[in-house]
Amino acid sequence: MTRFWRGLLTGLVLGALAAFGLSFAATPRYEAHADLLLAPAPGASAADALDDRVLESYAILLGGRRVAAAVHDATGTSASVSAVDRALEGEVVRDSTVLRVTASADSPAVAAERSAAAADAFVAVLTESGAAVTRAPEEDTGTGGPDLVVSVAEESPPPATSSSPDRVRWALLGALLGALLGVVSTLLRQITDRRIRSTEDLEDATSAPVLGAFGYDRTTPRTPLVSDLDSHHPRFEAARILRTNLQFLDVDSSDRVFTFTSCTPSEGKTTVTANVAVAIARSGQSVVLVEGDLRRPTLAATFDLAEGVGLTTTLIGQVELDEAIQSSSIDGLDVLTSGAIPPNPAELLQTNAMADLLTTLSRRYDVVLIDAPPLLPVTDATLLAARSDGAVLVVRHGRTTREQVRNAIDRLDGVGAHLLGAVLTMSPARGGSRYEYGYGYGTRPAARTGGEEGRRVKR
Repeated sequence: MTRFWRGLLTGLVLGALAAFGLSFAATPRYEAHADLLLAPAPGASAADALDDRVLESYAILLGGRRVAAAVHDATGTSASVSAVDRALEGEVVRDSTVLRVTASADSPAVAAERSAAAADAFVAVLTESGAAVTRAPEEDTGTGGPDLVVSVAEESPPPATSSSPDRVRWALLGALLGALLGVVSTLLRQITDRRIRSTEDLEDATSAPVLGAFGYDRTTPRTPLVSDLDSHHPRFEAARILRTNLQFLDVDSSDRVFTFTSCTPSEGKTTVTANVAVAIARSGQSVVLVEGDLRRPTLAATFDLAEGVGLTTTLIGQVELDEAIQSSSIDGLDVLTSGAIPPNPAELLQTNAMADLLTTLSRRYDVVLIDAPPLLPVTDATLLAARSDGAVLVVRHGRTTREQVRNAIDRLDGVGAHLLGAVLTMSPARGGSRYEYGYGYGTRPAARTGGEEGRRVKR
């Protein structure tokens, strides 16, 4: 509905401005008129009285082609008879026996000349038609007296201002047309644009609750973790809301193992997962963040942890789980990074060792969060989601399409994974324009200076 009103108002304003501007480019037209008073001649019978039908007939004649041809010849204009005919209009002045001829032209003098010539031509045309007409009561037509007396009641001088274009009318018509086009274009965009642009779109596409929404923040590449921000920062508040909604999810298991994934790369999945882990730890719960993305891992750099040990080294039995889990700088938040990147991530994630590891973690921690790869490029995320209590789908505003969301959900359904809800990321501020996020899947954050100093490994 917001987009509808925005399109309507935008079209209305642009249409009015465009029409008003075009009115200055239009050729101005000037109008002049002459009024003819018609009356029966003195002594004429009652049958000769002018009724409404007769007056209407005279008005048609006054603005007709015969009068226009006579005006054309009398003025010697270079315009065609048809052009002069279109420039003349005859009418009956309301509740009177006065005929008014209005002439228009590009020049004030030409408009006045045409209206005066039309008045003279009207009498001539009536006379040629056999009517007994005089310009004044005392004149005699030589046929026993006139039946009709025509006198010029008024002839307007050359007009000082143009009659058209009417800029106010142009602006109003332009506004109406612009508003119509704005509404139509908005509806067409809604029909043809399949991208997710609101929480309503996301809820409709997933048929699942929207658990949270993260607005676009240009500082995210520099400070990806909300722990580095003020507690009242909007991104921190969004993480707390997502944490609260996760706590109220109705899941069958008493364990809390959540897989965070997305449809495609660069949707902000890892940043969301890391920040909700921070928010959970800040609430007093113990949480472990597992890096299930064994293809493009970033958590070690994000939390400034060692990269040599992690999930893969634990699964292959190279190190014990306690040695692989690292403590972060946030109390209550531990991280199990990816470890060495394996050649066969999918095969490693579907082993019994992976299932046993998640079971162990769910017993040790209040919450287990898995940062999984995107669903559409690889199958890793579906394997992790099937081994957890459910999946949370992270969707990027304005880029992820409904079809991609639907395909991602189909992949989850294919392995029996439960979609718990969705999170919308990178939403522009209200009224914002184009934006860039710049931090996403495949963009490895720069490691903090200081080498191995400050890195803590839980033993």
